Amino acid sequence: MDPSSECENCPICQEELSAANDKDEIETLPCGHRVHLRCAWDCARHGRMQCSLCGHLAISIPSEEFNNIRYDQYYNENMRRFNSCVRKAQRAGKRADAPKRLISLLSKYENQKKKYDDERAIRKEEERIFKKVKSELSAAHNVLKSLYEKDNERQKLTILQKTRTNIEYKPKRHKELLRKSSIRRTKHKMATYMGFRWIHCPDDV
Repeated sequence: MDPSSECENCPICQEELSAANDKDEIETLPCGHRVHLRCAWDCARHGRMQCSLCGHLAISIPSEEFNNIRYDQYYNENMRRFNSCVRKAQRAGKRADAPKRLISLLSKYENQKKKYDDERAIRKEEERIFKKVKSELSAAHNVLKSLYEKDNERQKLTILQKTRTNIEYKPKRHKELLRKSSIRRTKHKMATYMGFRWIHCPDDV
């Protein structure tokens, strides 16, 4: 018996498989069962590679692409657990009976975060002022250019054209990046204190 005739519905979403009415592409798995291509990919992203009907390894994905899917899955789960442990550390560090080590880490993190936010606010203000000054210089440049062209001042116009008005704001972000890196390390220490351990993606499927 042809496996594709055993079920007229997609075994994953249980919706009818109809090429005429269905907008989704229909995929025939190596075992012979038919599913929506969208459903097959959703299963692969969650690590389910077997056919829902017969249990055979059915979803065929290039190894490099599959490894990317698995890595993203493990990374997202690790980051979810990491952020959860950091929030637990922040709550636990504010209790009266909190361990000294946790209090110290939390205090260090808050100080680093405050300095980073202050430095970033200063950089944003500098960038705003720079854009304003640049706009005013550009407007003045255009006014002088129109006056020189009107009076046929070729020498002054030549000098004006050599004047640079396309300057760009290039802040020294080295200190800011170092501060951000220090915050990341402190957060990792807090999460580790609360029991966080990075789960590595296994090499074998």
